[in-house]
Amino acid sequence: MSPETHQTQTANTNRSENHSYAKLAVATFTSPRAAYEEILKRRLLGSALIFVSIAGVLFCLRACLAASELGPLHYFATGRYNPITWFGLFLLYAWAAQKLLKWIGTEIDYVRLVIIMGWAQLSLILVGVMSIAGLAPTLAGTSSGTTRQLLDAASAVLQLAYVVLIAIGINVATGAPVARGIMTYVVVSFASTIAFGITYGNSRLKLFEEALPGIAAMAQQVAASDGTPWLAAAAVGLYLGVRDLGRELGWERSACVRGAISAALSGALAFGIYLSLFVKADYYGNLLAAQRDYELGKMDRAVKELKALIPASKYAAAGLILDIADIYYLSGKPILSRAYYRRFVRLVHQANLGDEEKKQLARPLSGIGATYDLEGKYNLAIKQFKEAAENWPEFRDPWVRLALTYNRLGDYKNALASAEHASTKLKSEAPVLYVAILQAQANLGNVSLAKKAYEELKRLDDELAKKIGNNPRDWRNAVAKLAPKDLKFPLEKEVVAKPERADEKPRKSPRK
Repeated sequence: MSPETHQTQTANTNRSENHSYAKLAVATFTSPRAAYEEILKRRLLGSALIFVSIAGVLFCLRACLAASELGPLHYFATGRYNPITWFGLFLLYAWAAQKLLKWIGTEIDYVRLVIIMGWAQLSLILVGVMSIAGLAPTLAGTSSGTTRQLLDAASAVLQLAYVVLIAIGINVATGAPVARGIMTYVVVSFASTIAFGITYGNSRLKLFEEALPGIAAMAQQVAASDGTPWLAAAAVGLYLGVRDLGRELGWERSACVRGAISAALSGALAFGIYLSLFVKADYYGNLLAAQRDYELGKMDRAVKELKALIPASKYAAAGLILDIADIYYLSGKPILSRAYYRRFVRLVHQANLGDEEKKQLARPLSGIGATYDLEGKYNLAIKQFKEAAENWPEFRDPWVRLALTYNRLGDYKNALASAEHASTKLKSEAPVLYVAILQAQANLGNVSLAKKAYEELKRLDDELAKKIGNNPRDWRNAVAKLAPKDLKFPLEKEVVAKPERADEKPRKSPRK
């Protein structure tokens, strides 16, 4: 055989060993070890980075589609899910994983690790495609719950596959146990989530710890959509990643520095644009302004600010509507309050919550009852309270309000029966419950029991006790002294009873 013939056969053999990208992509899932051996041997860095970019585009598209359904607030989720952030975080995760692996005794080149993680992103590309496929029917109004569940399950499996593929690639490259690769990525991912997600989010949400429930719920949605820390981290990742890639690929020092700085500047520019838009929207500031106006008693301004925020998030709208209903009640505007409680009821019906629906309806039904009570329409109020109690038997609020409304009607026996249920069965410690008890007992001639109720009221809320007065003659009309602010939602911190301990003594009946 001539030398020329031998060289030709060798070249053909080498070419036959190099599979197409499509076959390698399939083999990444079917035969990951063999696939990674060839991928690393051929140093397929360019294709790895292309896969990362494709995944970033798909997740950005998914975030935009979700935001088009959920409301403008959720477009800010693209701060985390956009190609620049995705690419920068990818490089940062790879950089951190390399350092962690080295610390625990496994050496791997940064380029090889980027190749491994880039090809593993094929699984995330499939996740992105499935997520978009799952959202499309929802946007078209033809959503199938079963299909969505299947796609979500498949996406969860593929996200786990991403971590496993990285670990297998590290095993092929270094011989390190697969478990070490898995734990390395998990540690890096968890650390990033804690630093850029949980810690940052909690620092923002701390301002809303005492806020109205709807305001607090929307603040959580804002924090969940806030991509500021992720974009900042991505800019750092772009610098570190391009710098280390350049070093290992043999770039000149000046070219390496220029490339790293240029990459970081692109991330910084994206961060600046995003931050300016986020500050302009000022969701945190608007929520704080509404809460501040509420606390200062500027109810009309608070309502106006909350109404402006309702379209921002489909997830937070219901909570804001309930807050507005509560504020109107406190403002002595029962008709407007009732309209917003009923609007909340419609949202609950539209949500198709199944068995959870009745429980969610209890709160607005009790609110509607409170508005009727405020108007002096006591029979209508009682009807609403009973319906609320039927929907959610463990809910304390309607039973306490029933006791108050029965007192207003002069039906002291039913007032005590409702109070007894709230106190002994549901373990309520709402201060106004004891206002209801002392009035009922005083009017039934049970002064000693009324005094006991007054002492309990004084223990729970000394200011309210002073308002009611300590003279038994004052107690006969105690409920009439309550203003809407004394009856604001919630009547007590815990709306349902905590599970009983085995050694806990039963609560005494208010009748005894």
